[in-house]
Amino acid sequence: MNKIFAILLTAILIFSCSSSSYHIEKVAERYTDGEPKVVEYYKKIGNDQELSHVKSYYENGNKRFELECHSDVCTMKNLWDRDGQLIVVNGNGYAMLFNENGNIQYESNYINGHPDGLEKEYREDGNLISESYYENGKDLYNKHYEEDGSLRTENEIFYENGEISHMKHYQDGSLIAEDFYENGKKSHEKSYYGGSLMSENFYENGVIVIFKWYYEDGSLKMENFYENGKKSHQKSYYGGGTLRSETFYENGEQSMKKFYNKDGSIKESN
Repeated sequence: MNKIFAILLTAILIFSCSSSSYHIEKVAERYTDGEPKVVEYYKKIGNDQELSHVKSYYENGNKRFELECHSDVCTMKNLWDRDGQLIVVNGNGYAMLFNENGNIQYESNYINGHPDGLEKEYREDGNLISESYYENGKDLYNKHYEEDGSLRTENEIFYENGEISHMKHYQDGSLIAEDFYENGKKSHEKSYYGGSLMSENFYENGVIVIFKWYYEDGSLKMENFYENGKKSHQKSYYGGGTLRSETFYENGEQSMKKFYNKDGSIKESN
């Protein structure tokens, strides 16, 4: 019996040690007194580490929130107020948090671990920092504010088949940029100035292949072509779209340049 007990005890110890070695704890953020504010927990899978959950604490050591993570995507599990009251339970509930001065700091409804509806974050004086609107756990638009309460930036997000397909970015109420995505990777982006298209980037598999720059009247001013992320060819244009110059590159280094007259004839080559 003693021999059997010893074998079982050894097996339990080996299993316990091997199991604990697959969980790694890291303090991601600390308060000024050194106490942990955010602690991350990782699972070790072979030679890789995968974030499994996150815990956060208030200055007094009380629990603040717990997140569950899968494939580096985290959802709310539990959330406590400063007094230790559990206000989001198993991913569901309405969160309203206050700072030490008694001013509201954060509010949002949670369903199945995701914000649902309007989410707001506030400064210490009670003015808004940002607000976002969620449906089915996805951010549809968000706004960010200056300290005086004026609107700084605004973003709209569009989805197809559950993935981001298009984003619009605004500043001071004007459209300044658009991003387009295919299969989760950026395929096209546009930037604007004064309401007019200023430049465009085109991507393949997330790598830039073409850049275009425009005059204020919308005509093409310059375009760059890339191979394997390196510039291979550049064209510049006179106003109205007539070719002005061409520059060729090898391995990212300039190899030849041509200049053209407005009638299309070659002016100079080197």
